This record gives sequence, C-alpha cells and structure tokens, in this order.
Amino acid sequence: MKIDNILIYILFVIFLYIEGKFIYRNKQNKNILPLISIILFYSLIESIRYGRGVDYWGYRITYKVGISTGQYFFDITNSLFRFLNLTFNDSLFAFALCYMLSIVLIVNKYKYWFPYLLPLFFIFTVIESECFIRQFFAMSFANFAFLNLIKTNKINKILFVLFAIIAFFIHSSTIFFILIILILNFIKYPINYKYSISLYILFALFIDIAQTNILPFLLSSIDIGDNKFSSYISLSERWFGKEAINDIYNQKWYMQSLNIIFDISLIFSGYKLIKENHFSHRTTLIYNLFVIGAILYRAFFNIELIRRIAFMEYLWVFVIASCFLYFFHKRKNNIIDVITIIIVLLYTIAIFSKFLTETHFNNFIWDAYGNT
Repeated sequence: MKIDNILIYILFVIFLYIEGKFIYRNKQNKNILPLISIILFYSLIESIRYGRGVDYWGYRITYKVGISTGQYFFDITNSLFRFLNLTFNDSLFAFALCYMLSIVLIVNKYKYWFPYLLPLFFIFTVIESECFIRQFFAMSFANFAFLNLIKTNKINKILFVLFAIIAFFIHSSTIFFILIILILNFIKYPINYKYSISLYILFALFIDIAQTNILPFLLSSIDIGDNKFSSYISLSERWFGKEAINDIYNQKWYMQSLNIIFDISLIFSGYKLIKENHFSHRTTLIYNLFVIGAILYRAFFNIELIRRIAFMEYLWVFVIASCFLYFFHKRKNNIIDVITIIIVLLYTIAIFSKFLTETHFNNFIWDAYGNT
C-alpha cells in the first residue's frame, strides 16, 4: 500500500466533488473553465501512471518500437505522436483527454447531478480505463458517435458515421457498442425492470453461459473484417467457451452478492425515476445501455473479451447511480430507497478501496527508478 497513490486519488475524488458542487451551484453560468480543469486534471493523473493495467507494457513497447496493431487509426495516431517526439506518457495524456472530453460532452446536461456524477464516473471506470488503453481511446470516438446519434440534424448523422468508423479502426470491438446504441435509439421507453431483473437473476444465479459452449457455436459464422477479431473467432472455444474462463475475475461471495444487489437496485430505481420524471431520450438511452450492459457483464463476468465489450455499456451505471443520489435528497423516500442508498454507498466504497489497495494499480512515473 503506497501513501502517495492513496493520497493522490482521494484528493482527486474530493476535487471532482468540489468542482461538481461548484458547477451545480452555478449551472446557469456558461463558464467552461471548471469543466476544462476537470478534463485536464483527469488527463494528467492518468498520464503519470507507470506499469499499471494489463495492457500497459504491451502498448508501451508497441509505441516505442512502432509495431503495427492492425488498427489503422490507432497506428496513425501513434505514428503522429512519435513524429512529434511525444513520449508514451504524453500519448496516455492525449488518450485520457479525448475520453474525458467525450464523457463531459454527454453528461453536461446533468449538471444538477455533478457532485455525485463526477466522482462516481472516476471510481466506477478507473480500473478498466487504465487496463484497456486502446479500447478506451476508441470509446472516445464511440461516445462522440453516441452524442451525434441523439441529435437530429443531417450533419450529426454524418458525424455519427464518421466517428463510428474512427472508433472501429482504433478498436474493432466498438462495433458492438455502435450497433447496440443504434438499436436502443429506436426504443423510446426504459426497458421494463420486471423483464431485465428476471434475466439478470437468471444469468447471475442459474445459467453459466461459458459452461454451455453455446457462444463459440454462435460466433463461428461472424466476420467483421478485422484480423485480430477473426483470430479470436477461429479459436472461439479458447476465447469464449469453457477454456476462456479467467479465475482472476472471480469475486468473493460477499463482493459478488453486493455487486448483484447493487445492479438490481439501480435497474429498479433507475426505471422508477425515469417513469416518474419523464427524462429526455438521452437519459432513457443511457439507462437502457446500462441495463443491457449489466446483464451482459454479469452473464460473461469471467470471460475477458465479452466482459470488455459489456463494460462499454455497463459503465454508464455512474449516471444512473448519481441520478438516484440526487433525487434521494429531493423527495420523500421509502424503505427500498433507503436500502438502495446504503447498497450504492457500500459498493462505491468497496470498489474504490479495491483500486487504492491493489499493488499493481499504485505506481507512478516517479516509481520507475530510471526505467524508460
């Protein structure tokens, strides 16, 4: 356990809360400096990490040597950064800046929720964002596509296609996110919690898809034109069947129970809030994304490749959780609301504590000791 790691991240979460509070209190003010400071500080903190995340060393070598990933826009971006004599950590800054900018543009309509939304975004996404470098850079452009999809101008439709293509040529897995938001965009109502919770419980407690080997069978006919993905398909039993189960993702029984109750609570509470408050289509779409993500994430929790894809939808849980926390203070609450708030707080503390105390998530560039 390193004190500098714990101190930096706790102070950053406090900073996000304070900035969120300031933005909420001055929500009619069009001053964008607080948002810029959030984007820059997030990018700075993510750029000074060292050796953190499963993809860190692979992409560090890829960047330094100039190895092609087969994903054209990502390779072009790396080549441009190397041409400009930028370091690998400089590239991490740029990737984080793109991602945080995309998030801020999407959630900027929820300034009332910012005191909760900003800290929860960081706590719920930081582990995956530091592990999956290229995927989250691609998600920046997938998010830009999402932003243009929910707008009605013709130029936005063109921009949607453009950003979707860029995202695909950074990380081909974003095609699934794009297809999901395209389908969900036609659904004008939140997915009924009775069906979604029933399906979630089915996968959480009764059906282990990896043990059935049905996924390799279904994937065997898919070809999206990407060599790396095609290699996964050709070895589908290894990547998506029984052999793909990764024990490192196993949760202790109490953490798994807390996670399941957390998801179910927010699926239920989020649905009720949307129905009661008649939120915009953007919020309904985000809620439905979270629901789809929660079901897929739980169904394929121990299969890394599908887990990565599911997390692109599931990460929007931070919006639903912050919505619930905001309205908890604004209305008369029942016993279910009180239990939900306790579950949300307990799960948030558990996730953040795990991030702060795991040794492979605590190094910064000053811990490199001369390594380059």
